[in-house]
Amino acid sequence: MKKSESRRRKQTLFDRMRTTVRGYMLRGLLVLVPLGITAYALILCYQLTAANLSPLVRRFSIPIPEYAVPYAVVALSVVLFFALLYLIGVAAAVVVGRRFIGLGEAILNRIPMVKTIYAASKQVIDLVQPKDEAAPKYQEAVILSFPGPEIKTIAFVMGRTQIEGLGEYCRVFVPTTPNPTSGYFEMYPVSSVQQSDMTVEDAVKGVMSAGILVPDVLDISADVKVTKSASDSQLGGMAVDAAAAPRKKMSLWQFTKNIFKRRILSGFFVLVPLAITAFVVTFLYDFTAGRIEFVTAPLLRPLREYLPIQAVPIVTALLSIVILLTALYITGYIATWVVGGRIIRLGESIINRLPLVATVYGASKQIVETLLFKKGGSGFQEAVIVEFPYEGVFTAGFLVGRTRTTTGEEYHRVFMPTAPNISVGLLQLFEPRHVHSAGMSVEETVKMVVSCGLIGPDTMTFTPVGEVTQMPDVAEAIEAAP
Repeated sequence: MKKSESRRRKQTLFDRMRTTVRGYMLRGLLVLVPLGITAYALILCYQLTAANLSPLVRRFSIPIPEYAVPYAVVALSVVLFFALLYLIGVAAAVVVGRRFIGLGEAILNRIPMVKTIYAASKQVIDLVQPKDEAAPKYQEAVILSFPGPEIKTIAFVMGRTQIEGLGEYCRVFVPTTPNPTSGYFEMYPVSSVQQSDMTVEDAVKGVMSAGILVPDVLDISADVKVTKSASDSQLGGMAVDAAAAPRKKMSLWQFTKNIFKRRILSGFFVLVPLAITAFVVTFLYDFTAGRIEFVTAPLLRPLREYLPIQAVPIVTALLSIVILLTALYITGYIATWVVGGRIIRLGESIINRLPLVATVYGASKQIVETLLFKKGGSGFQEAVIVEFPYEGVFTAGFLVGRTRTTTGEEYHRVFMPTAPNISVGLLQLFEPRHVHSAGMSVEETVKMVVSCGLIGPDTMTFTPVGEVTQMPDVAEAIEAAP
């Protein structure tokens, strides 16, 4: 009996110790993990921004101990980066600076590939930057049925659209978890959207926490009012009405701080599209012309002694681009010959017999053919409105083709992108009666989805979708090319 009692006591003591240790470890985890994530995010931001200025800082001799040099370089790089943002923001605030920035944008908009990348990145930045207090306010946290009539989710109202014959619809953004910056753009009848007592900030926290921070009790009403915002905060940087809050007199320090903050943000919104453009162009160069630098480098050896050291990489890049474009032209010219076309088809037949290579080559070739030979050059034949995720709820999509079954049924192939990243989404087959044209161009629809519904028409009129243009046979298109 004594042995069993002592054993139970030891087991109880061990259980207590295990529970205590586990509890302390969990508490430590709750403290350290957010700090670690924050540190990682700050380091990543530094590497993408101020770290690019560290080579410039290292050129200056700093009279400090050797072990402190790396820390001093980081600190000075950050200070220099914010000073640069401030100067750009000041330049953007004056007439002469705006003219210089406009001249730079005009130059970028004349470069074929660069103008597309710069325009897209600038559009995204323009959407997320804080708006003026007089601008219309759109956001509100609501509850609606998604992805089925019996399932509720948290969403954000972005605006309203009047659909002819159907009434007024709310343009809403349904975020993903735990990343609320991506999700689905939908259009719900006003009567199907329920207003919640959550502020936008509370709703964002609830989504980011995967539902942990969502309140146990939600007060919802039948109607939603988009004209007033439920929060003083922001969703993804898009402005929320704060006019209802009483204004306080600002001190000189607060006024100076706000001015400095605005200048920093202005410089940030000017610099970021340029940085994104430079990053994408550099990536494309490394993936294409950069691959043939091993051919370019030997050609430049006789000229190295006549070129400055700083000019060698630039001349190498330019010569690589020229060689790539020349190779593309020669390949395309050979492909128009009968013999050349046969040789290319022979090579493709060999590739299509290789197990893994055939799959990769076939998929990439099909994508390129779609992008190059489809109407409009985008692969999207028409912007459409479809019922998704269930009847009575609409979303935007792009018509990509038409499919018939052996039993005679007809379906439209529609690509429905996620918001704001339109490069991924769902491919669905819809009956023609569920696919509508709203008279919007592909570009206008892309802007509506990328802005999560913030940019959208006030009225829509549904009409039958036009006939789908079949994609031309690629071999015929190549042979018909001049």
